[in-house]
Amino acid sequence: MKRLFLIMILFFTLCGVYAQEEPKFRITHSSAYMNVSCGAASGITFERGYLRVPKPNEWVEVMLFMQRRDGSFHKHHFEHEGSGVIQLNLSDCRYTGNYYVYVCYANEENCKFPTEQEVIDKHQQIILNKSPEFKMTRIIPNPKCPNDGVILETGFVYSPTGGKVEITLFLEKKNGGWRKRHFVHQGTGSIRLDINDCNLTGKYKSIINYANGNDN
Repeated sequence: MKRLFLIMILFFTLCGVYAQEEPKFRITHSSAYMNVSCGAASGITFERGYLRVPKPNEWVEVMLFMQRRDGSFHKHHFEHEGSGVIQLNLSDCRYTGNYYVYVCYANEENCKFPTEQEVIDKHQQIILNKSPEFKMTRIIPNPKCPNDGVILETGFVYSPTGGKVEITLFLEKKNGGWRKRHFVHQGTGSIRLDINDCNLTGKYKSIINYANGNDN
């Protein structure tokens, strides 16, 4: 029994090691794309990302699917050797900020990327079960406050459909009250807040909905 137990531990340990050997890529920096061709709306620039390849000096293939506002996806394929920062600089007035990424080793026999329609179908299933979300991503001490205070610098908005969303923030004050702030954001991505107030504790609540009660 003891031997069997040790074999099981070894089996699950090896499974964990093999699972960690899968290459992964994520976009680390994106920003609003402002261009005269975009009109009043702004798009997205996917600036760069990071590729993690557990096996040194191995070539991998990466396929990015970036969502457009009409529901279609723009494909971008590249190959890279080993881990590292990948400069993308992909800009489009129609990008929503949502994307999917698929990575595999270049010499992998079963490497196969989904079609655009398969990605669309997958995303439609996600939309059915997801609502817009918001989280604060950077809160720092406020050096100008005589007592403890904070600066709420940035947040992150997730819009499953890629549509415009409204965010209502309730910010806790030191006296127990709440301060209310309202923002509108197009699509998925970082949002600059720059809320500077010595009376805030840093705790918050949020309500987020699609703008105008729809997902356009």
